[in-house]
Amino acid sequence: MNFFYITWVDCISRLKSIEPESENWKFKSMFIMSLSMVFNLLTIMVLLQKLLFGYFFYDINISFLSGQQNFILTLIFLYISPCVSINYLLIFRGKRYEKLLQSYPHNHAGKLVLAYMLFSIFFPIILLFVSSIS
Repeated sequence: MNFFYITWVDCISRLKSIEPESENWKFKSMFIMSLSMVFNLLTIMVLLQKLLFGYFFYDINISFLSGQQNFILTLIFLYISPCVSINYLLIFRGKRYEKLLQSYPHNHAGKLVLAYMLFSIFFPIILLFVSSIS
């Protein structure tokens, strides 16, 4: 949990340092961290479903909707919503980010959140590339 909070503090402090007068940092930090978490959750679920069970069980499949519509619903309700909700509850509810900014050091200058974001996005792509080769 410490890594989660340290990464959030790094993200918030970096965005606040870029635009100190703006309140945009809240939306931007929520977007960056939630997107990274969505990629991580997608990776974990795909690996669990393919390697352990052999079929997709974490999926919304409404019969009268098209495949693309079911995919969008799955993405929104099963992947994006949980990540945004967790981030909101753990960081923004009750302005908890203020306590976190005081509790954790912000000496990474955005490098930690950048590394986390890049790893979260490119690790699934690398896995997909490696699995297609073998």
